Amino acid sequence: MMFKADIIGLPYSGEYSERVYDNENPWNSQSWTFVRFINNDQSEWCGHFSGFPREVAVPKARDMVLILTSDWLYRLDRQRGNLTNSEDKLFSGLTYENSLLKIEERIECDL
Repeated sequence: MMFKADIIGLPYSGEYSERVYDNENPWNSQSWTFVRFINNDQSEWCGHFSGFPREVAVPKARDMVLILTSDWLYRLDRQRGNLTNSEDKLFSGLTYENSLLKIEERIECDL
């Protein structure tokens, strides 16, 4: 399980095991964000995300990691680092202002 994530510069080849996360889209920028993840067992790996770096968050109360770039908001499963279903509309509102990422969660209930 990932417990820490940091935005880093371009890693040296072979420095970390690496995973590329890209949403192929003609509107993507040519920039990339590199994030170093540290697991509970102290192992480290690096994720490459399309877009200029903005922010990374590892909410303690949630089983996810959020990576905000200029192109996308990526949501990863904290257990395995897999992208969660992008079709799932988890957030109803998202703003980034003064280095703060504000997320309003959608609430569902049966009436």
